[in-house]
Amino acid sequence: MIEVSKLNGETCIVNADHIDVIESTPDTMLILASGKKVMVLDRPSDIMDRIIAYKRRIFGGLPEQVRKTHNY
Repeated sequence: MIEVSKLNGETCIVNADHIDVIESTPDTMLILASGKKVMVLDRPSDIMDRIIAYKRRIFGGLPEQVRKTHNY
């Protein structure tokens, strides 16, 4: 899960595994697996950094064999 800021300044938590597409049009739009679109203030690169940090927290403790098998 990652935190993002909506256009009105409120923050919300998004399941990083449900993000299909991140568009910059010029505002950043998250398109989720459900088809729902969420406009956010965050830059796409910041969102990607948060997703990477989230995945590292989740999978960082896995044995090396598992990480290599699943490309973590």
